[in-house]
Amino acid sequence: MQTPDPLNAPAEEQETPQASRNFSLLALYQVVMRTGWIFKTESIIMPAVLDLMGGTAVLRGFLPMLNRLGQSFPPLIAADYIRQLSYKKRMLAVCSAVMGACFVSLALIWQGSDHERSTALPYLFLLIYGIFFSFVGLHNLVMSLIVGKLVRVTLRGRLMLVSMTLGCLSAVTFAWFFLRRWLGEQTGQFESIFLFTGVAFLLSAMVACCLKEEPDTRSEEHTSELQSRQYLVCR
Repeated sequence: MQTPDPLNAPAEEQETPQASRNFSLLALYQVVMRTGWIFKTESIIMPAVLDLMGGTAVLRGFLPMLNRLGQSFPPLIAADYIRQLSYKKRMLAVCSAVMGACFVSLALIWQGSDHERSTALPYLFLLIYGIFFSFVGLHNLVMSLIVGKLVRVTLRGRLMLVSMTLGCLSAVTFAWFFLRRWLGEQTGQFESIFLFTGVAFLLSAMVACCLKEEPDTRSEEHTSELQSRQYLVCR
């Protein structure tokens, strides 16, 4: 039996200009997102920031808990609402924008407050951190739906390869040039780190707005949901 060749697929499965545009934009989106993400490393930068704010060991223990809770319960609660949205890209842009706004807010707070003496600042930091990861969870859900809807099955592996390769190269390059200057032995320019992260996420939101997406119908929603599950399994 002859194996089907994706390059000789039927005309309706051939790559269209709109599909090529969406592929490039989704790759760019993930590259920008990964570049900003490396500047907020949970294992080093965020605990160090909380320590400099005077956070106790108990408060530091909330960081991984807020991380996991934010990525678990909000997507579970909002899954049906997101599934019914006609345009998933709008939710993707909203999630990215809120994630960016959280870190821009942290940059402004760090710049404009006495972070070493304020007793309320660690709790405000944890609040923003929890909001951020709640939208990270929603972002991960809607991103899977977007990929399942806009990228056909035979190209999803290529999308992952391109975005991860270019994203890692971009993230390492920017970290090499900027994090070495912004992180010192005793303290760091965290306002610059937070601002860079926030701007990167806001740029991702702008890229998401440029996606070409047709509104969902009920049958298309069911198909997109099945495709997104296939994408998650592949990941």
